[in-house]
Amino acid sequence: MAVKLIDELQKEIKAAGEAVKQEAYEKAYDHVFQILDNLEKLLNDNRYLEGNEITEEDKRLYDILIRFDAVYYFKQRLNRKASGIDLQTASAG
Repeated sequence: MAVKLIDELQKEIKAAGEAVKQEAYEKAYDHVFQILDNLEKLLNDNRYLEGNEITEEDKRLYDILIRFDAVYYFKQRLNRKASGIDLQTASAG
């Protein structure tokens, strides 16, 4: 499940950044935040995406979230909300 969510998230971030028409941008924008909301719910109950140990998918998500506020929030206009990631806590993992 996590693999699919991460793949979809990357695809939709790219789609938002490359959208030429407003409708395409809005669709990707909505989908990005729907996926992020789903990931947030999943991580509210679990430390990692797929259990008690860190996986490659956790690392992929970390990479996306680290870039989110610095790049995607401004460049792709994905600015409904900042990721809110605490870099000190996230890197202490």
